[in-house]
Amino acid sequence: VGVVYNNNVVLYSDNMCFNVKGNADGDMITVFPNPTSDYINIADSNIKNVKIYSVMGDILFEENADCDELQIDMRVFGNGIYLIQVATETETKTHKVVVY
Repeated sequence: VGVVYNNNVVLYSDNMCFNVKGNADGDMITVFPNPTSDYINIADSNIKNVKIYSVMGDILFEENADCDELQIDMRVFGNGIYLIQVATETETKTHKVVVY
């Protein structure tokens, strides 16, 4: 899995990808918990790409995936507000996440 953080390749990644049947809503992308102090979980069927943006619009993180659930360690970004863009085969949604 190729991971980019602040335009540099990350050699260590704590991200985990899981294959699950799907989330309770079927076709709704969920990002939880929010706010968080450590990890966020992203759930939807067929996650293909996740990007994390600063509120200034800088891409801080990008990961291509092929799974139904992804866990990301948000502690590496520090406290603040981030935009999480999740792309599946059929849609792309952006969620605001607060890290404290």
